[in-house]
Amino acid sequence: MGTHMDAPSHFIKGSWRLHEIPMERFSGPAVVVDISARAERDADAEVTKGDLLAWEQAHGRIPDGAVVIMNSGWGRRFGPTDRSGYLGIPAARLKADPGDFSDMHHPGFGAEAARWLTEERDVAGVAVDTISVDPGASTTFAAHLAMLGKRVWVIENAANVDRLSPAGHTVFAVPYNVRDGSGAPVRAFAIRTDLLASGGGSVVVAQNASIIVLIGLVSALLS
Repeated sequence: MGTHMDAPSHFIKGSWRLHEIPMERFSGPAVVVDISARAERDADAEVTKGDLLAWEQAHGRIPDGAVVIMNSGWGRRFGPTDRSGYLGIPAARLKADPGDFSDMHHPGFGAEAARWLTEERDVAGVAVDTISVDPGASTTFAAHLAMLGKRVWVIENAANVDRLSPAGHTVFAVPYNVRDGSGAPVRAFAIRTDLLASGGGSVVVAQNASIIVLIGLVSALLS
């Protein structure tokens, strides 16, 4: 399972399937919330409501239609030969039972932050650099339920988010258009918003090496 998007119907019966998500909701201003220092100390670190309010204190209100991105630093642990560090499962237990993904420990969005973000702000999507938007230790999937319940799509296994500034990029996320699908692989990237505004276009951006691959189709971790 590599980088993918969960549509609202992934958890919410009768909600948007992939082909029903309006096209305009696949792009938006990036809001990058950095919890990497905390996650380095605590594998169960969460994005909190306080983190979101601190971002607003520094950069202004989270824009409507934004894509909120968790930078936990966890992407640096990703690798095809060592799933233990990325999943937060002891290597010995994973070796004994490669299919046992219980008791994972990795960062994600806290329940309060997920509810506040989707009830008090109007965001299009959320992306995380871990295998799930919920912390690995979660048993209630509160972040999934809060976000997908408000028709906010979710991208998991995001790559290179640590290369983005807290604000100033625009995200484009394009999933496979799987009719009736509740999820699919996604290709996404971020472009500096000032370059978009200048009318330079993708050629200029590419020449200036200012395209940052945000969520490439990373090598399958769990397949």
